[in-house]
Amino acid sequence: MNFANPNMYVFWITVGVPTLTKAWSSSVLAAIAFVVVFFACLIGSKIAIVLLAGRSRALLSGSWYRAATRLLAAMLVVYAALMMRDGVALLR
Repeated sequence: MNFANPNMYVFWITVGVPTLTKAWSSSVLAAIAFVVVFFACLIGSKIAIVLLAGRSRALLSGSWYRAATRLLAAMLVVYAALMMRDGVALLR
């Protein structure tokens, strides 16, 4: 899934590689530590999200959930309308 995601490439081109080269010029251990900590945080956060979603499965039902989903959908429609308005204004 991340192979086609441009965010990964943008991060490594703009932030990751420059930070890694600076750490490498300081010491090899610093560069290795950067990579290990980066991926530990990345994988750890994904695991935390999965665990949180798994434990809150009971919250994903009921009338309040449907109301919250409708409210979020309405907010997205409003946001899209504002973005379209700004886009049309910029084209003029």
